[in-house]
Amino acid sequence: MLSEIYQGVIPDETVKIFFIDNQNMSMDVYLTGGVILEVTKAVIKQGYLNIKPEGVRLNAYTGSEGNNGILGFDVNNRYIDCFDTGSWAVKL
Repeated sequence: MLSEIYQGVIPDETVKIFFIDNQNMSMDVYLTGGVILEVTKAVIKQGYLNIKPEGVRLNAYTGSEGNNGILGFDVNNRYIDCFDTGSWAVKL
């Protein structure tokens, strides 16, 4: 449900969204697979896109540098790509 809300805000359908639960009432949001528009990055930096469950702290938004997944070791799925295809993860 939460990823559907975020997908409604980000118009690019190639952007894939996933969340990490840090097990301490905080979470991280990752956006991979597509280009995040500069206006969307500005909205995130201003704190207007802090969509989260009540009582949960949102630590950071992280995206990939390119139009592909975040670089991962021994992992290749729809969010994370391996060597030669993955991009560095950068804070938005």
